[in-house]
Amino acid sequence: MAAQYVLRSACLLLLLTFLTSATKVDYGYVPVGDNPRLYDEVLEPIVQLDEDTFADTVYNSDTAYFIEYYADWCGYCRRFAPHFSKFAEAVRLWAPIMKVAVINCADSYNKGVCKDNNITMYPTNKYFPRGSTGAKDGIEVEDLDNHPETMLDDIANQVKEDYMRGRHADWPNFEWLGKTGTYGELWTGVPDTVQHYAVLFDESENGNNSMK
Repeated sequence: MAAQYVLRSACLLLLLTFLTSATKVDYGYVPVGDNPRLYDEVLEPIVQLDEDTFADTVYNSDTAYFIEYYADWCGYCRRFAPHFSKFAEAVRLWAPIMKVAVINCADSYNKGVCKDNNITMYPTNKYFPRGSTGAKDGIEVEDLDNHPETMLDDIANQVKEDYMRGRHADWPNFEWLGKTGTYGELWTGVPDTVQHYAVLFDESENGNNSMK
């Protein structure tokens, strides 16, 4: 009898471990919740997050995340959605470095994660650098213009600053080259496994054309 009880308890513990295992999601995921969504999980390159998947997807990730916290009833959020969607499409190819994501804070299912992230206004936009470990690492990006090109400049700056902080070896090198005498000098410090090298020219060190 005791052995059966121990076996039953072990099975229950295994089941609970399985149910609470990490849930990392990507494009195409349909979030849990009853409220209508402002974005399409199939047609738009936007990761849809919810209470179950936010932490496991965003924290300790090899990619950065730019997240919009919205409320489906918010009139400004609805007007902003087409611009945010165009922005997400414009940075679709940035996915190995940064992904665009959203979470609907009006849905009661997501109440906890929105509270943890101190969301009190909609929409709120935050950039989570690569390797973020919690809500405290989110950088609020304020005063986003309703033009994808302006949003590109704002987020390109965040990505470049992220690289300068971490110097991620598997990210493109966003450092300013400075003075270079010969083409051969461009390869200094580049791993032997790299077969191609692209040099992008910009008007100034503050330009963001290299991200576009």
